[in-house]
Amino acid sequence: QNKELFVTTFIESLVDTEYDYIILSVPTELSEVLSYPILYQSDLVVHVLNGNPRGALAIKRELQLIEEAKLTLPRMIHVLNMGDEDYVEDIEKLSSQNIAVTIPYE
Repeated sequence: QNKELFVTTFIESLVDTEYDYIILSVPTELSEVLSYPILYQSDLVVHVLNGNPRGALAIKRELQLIEEAKLTLPRMIHVLNMGDEDYVEDIEKLSSQNIAVTIPYE
């Protein structure tokens, strides 16, 4: 219950600010105690993947768990960080998500 109160208080304090955009970095695992409540309150989630297949498989599992629990998330954009364009299709297949943008190594 203390965690829920913390998240609620934290989100309310952010909403009361005068910023147009607020960027938060939360644990990669959506199942982390604080991640889902914060993501749920967001207008847009930018999920950053790297070229590691484990990360692609992990987001697929996390999103499946959220779907099975009948929870909802805001719109998500998936970004492949330090990725090779040749592997975008592979990461998309592993994650079952479309990669919107690839940030190259250079």
